[in-house]
Amino acid sequence: MKRNIMPGLDHLFQTSAFFEAASWVDHVDKIAWSIIQQPELIDDLWEVVQREDEISWRAAWTMDKINDKYPEMIHPFLNELIIRAGKTKINGIKRIFLKIISLQPLPDDLTGNFVDFCFKTLRSSDEPIAVRVNAMQILFNVCLKIPDLKNELIFSIESIQNDASAGIISKSKKLLKQLKKS
Repeated sequence: MKRNIMPGLDHLFQTSAFFEAASWVDHVDKIAWSIIQQPELIDDLWEVVQREDEISWRAAWTMDKINDKYPEMIHPFLNELIIRAGKTKINGIKRIFLKIISLQPLPDDLTGNFVDFCFKTLRSSDEPIAVRVNAMQILFNVCLKIPDLKNELIFSIESIQNDASAGIISKSKKLLKQLKKS
């Protein structure tokens, strides 16, 4: 069955096997590489990501793979990623957006709303571990630009450690050590 996604990406989404989770892993690097080779397709990929449907998280994962190799291709979407990270209801997309944001240079005009969203996400035991860890990393990055937030981040990290997972504890220890040194 052929699905019509976006004209520029149609050839990358030609088989029904593409939509099965097991086969997706085999395709994600190939799709990311195809987009790297044809940068004009990045806008089409972004259109798929924004739809928040059955394959949008997979398209977001493709953006993450591109970001790993060529972050400059994803940087033009950074402000939109920041806006959408706080709005998406799909945890997988939120995790990927926050990961990409954590690996990009933060914009100078970063909003207080996004910083508040990251603090809320970090403190929420309802959020998945990876989402909280990525929010913590972003807040650490923010503190490098805005040192006045350092004490609030230290307090927030220390307050979640008692009931946190091993992943959160590991990341928090590393970041606390760096925060307390600076």
